[in-house]
Amino acid sequence: MTDIAETALRPAQLLVLDPRQAGWPAALAAAGSDTAVLLLDAERDGLQQVAEVAAEYAPLKAIHLPEHGVPGQVVLGRTVLSAAHLTASAATLAKLADTLAPEGVLRLGGEPGRGVLGRRLADLLSEVVGRAVLPARHSPVLALTAGAAGTAPWPVWSQPGTAILPAVAGA
Repeated sequence: MTDIAETALRPAQLLVLDPRQAGWPAALAAAGSDTAVLLLDAERDGLQQVAEVAAEYAPLKAIHLPEHGVPGQVVLGRTVLSAAHLTASAATLAKLADTLAPEGVLRLGGEPGRGVLGRRLADLLSEVVGRAVLPARHSPVLALTAGAAGTAPWPVWSQPGTAILPAVAGA
């Protein structure tokens, strides 16, 4: 396969889902064909899981963090990412930032991105990673599937801690 073909098949976005989050199967089914999906393992460091999977698909235009948590705190597996914990996570966040394309962004979905605390977390994360971090005004599923019809062309279940990719015709 040529570099051009590989680039055309590479996902542009990574959607991170937590199996403890209500509605995650629907979010998985609605993800677009340009989106890889990571189903977090709740027993592992979720930030590390995101960084590892994102590195496989870099450069990414967007990484959509889960909607699991409360305003200003994202639950990623057994890790809680909040303003108080950013310094301790700086090395992993730097690795995550390196997986984004020059115009790439991190998105905080649902509760973690809401209100003053969500905006504060987004601002502090942006300072640490040196990239835009956007608190989501809408569910990432809506953002990923705007204008798309049908369901995702891959299975709706995977073992936690694994990435799910769109099926490639003829592969």
